[in-house]
Amino acid sequence: MLDALRQKGMLPAPQSKALRPIPFKLDDLEHFTVEREATGWTYYLAFATPAPATANTIALPLPFRPDTAMAAFLLGAQFICECFTSSSDLPFGVIGNRLVFASCGMPAPGGMAA
Repeated sequence: MLDALRQKGMLPAPQSKALRPIPFKLDDLEHFTVEREATGWTYYLAFATPAPATANTIALPLPFRPDTAMAAFLLGAQFICECFTSSSDLPFGVIGNRLVFASCGMPAPGGMAA
């Protein structure tokens, strides 16, 4: 997910902490997982924290948990995009249960050629 954002050139220069909707930096994201629970599927975003005993996980709220893993994944990916690019645009497309990443031209700085 993060590599796709970087390769598509969708990550702007780091924003000040005051402008981010969550108190974490993108580089602090350690895990993005999707799990099935009794209430449906959810995503979990786990961040590194500078202090012990500090909350570091974000999950999809109970009323919004979908019935499929793909839907939960896409909601989590969209949340990451909104927080760190200020856009809900994803760096990939979806065809059925497949993610499609396509690019042409020169890669973004630090990215790979597609």
